[in-house]
Amino acid sequence: MLERDRILRAVDARCSPEELAFRHPQTILQDVWNIEERNAHAYHRSDRASGALISYDELVAVDCDCISAATDPESIIIERESEAERKRILQCVNNALSRLPVKQRDVIVGIFLQGQSQADMARSIGVSRAAISKQVASAMGNLRKALARLDSECAVKGS
Repeated sequence: MLERDRILRAVDARCSPEELAFRHPQTILQDVWNIEERNAHAYHRSDRASGALISYDELVAVDCDCISAATDPESIIIERESEAERKRILQCVNNALSRLPVKQRDVIVGIFLQGQSQADMARSIGVSRAAISKQVASAMGNLRKALARLDSECAVKGS
């Protein structure tokens, strides 16, 4: 196992196997486990797009002016209206996130805003991937309730 690992790493590094040191068996097994977790996660979650739709910095900095230069007045008005709607939605999401328990908020931010996998989150926190999955499910339920409540509050204020 040690020699095979050294040969494969040498092929990847395009050097001679003798130039590389042997790795500890636990390190090799950890790499194999990581690869298997990523493959299993990618297989079961292939219907989802990878990467975050919005950055955490963008979510926090809701008040920034992000309107690009448009050529005609109609485009400017449409762009400002859609940007105002986007800011309103981001504020609602930010408010809903702030109302989540700390553990749930950390998991949601890590997975959906920072693009970490559930397996990576589980390893960094020291729990199982199933525990992270449960945290995500309960956090998403709490977010849906909070967003529905905030949306109804916004509708009442707007009328």
